[in-house]
Amino acid sequence: MSFPIDERGDEYAIDETMPIVVGMQPYAELWHRPLAYRVRDRIEDWQETYCDEPVITPVVLSDVWVLNHRAYETRPAISVGGPRHNALTAFLTEHLPVVAAEDERFLLQMDHESVVARCCLWGGDPTQTQRAVDLFLSDYIDDWMQQLMSERQPESSPYGRS
Repeated sequence: MSFPIDERGDEYAIDETMPIVVGMQPYAELWHRPLAYRVRDRIEDWQETYCDEPVITPVVLSDVWVLNHRAYETRPAISVGGPRHNALTAFLTEHLPVVAAEDERFLLQMDHESVVARCCLWGGDPTQTQRAVDLFLSDYIDDWMQQLMSERQPESSPYGRS
């Protein structure tokens, strides 16, 4: 998949991307980033299967980068890793409904029908976070992607920042 470049040719076009967000500390880099790449790869595969051409470019980014660039507030996002290790997850856990959980060991929180689609995949340890990712990829990816393909993204943040 090619990476979208903006009209200046020197930066990628944020409005064509979907961040898959991980924390920036070593724990998140070691355990969550590989899971985020699995999610990215599956989204790319999904688009190759179901779309004439890619509609959105999934890109793995750090939570600090995403939270410091306001343009991402209007982009769909998937956050991998728990609130202790991922600042975006820490923010979103208060705003997203739980769609799957197992004895509070892992959570899949998602609202793909709101103004901006958001999803958090996390658990109490790396194994449980992997279980949340596996569940999303096996049971929820189709609905998530179909919703993204059918909606227009907003021009302003649904979280009150503009």
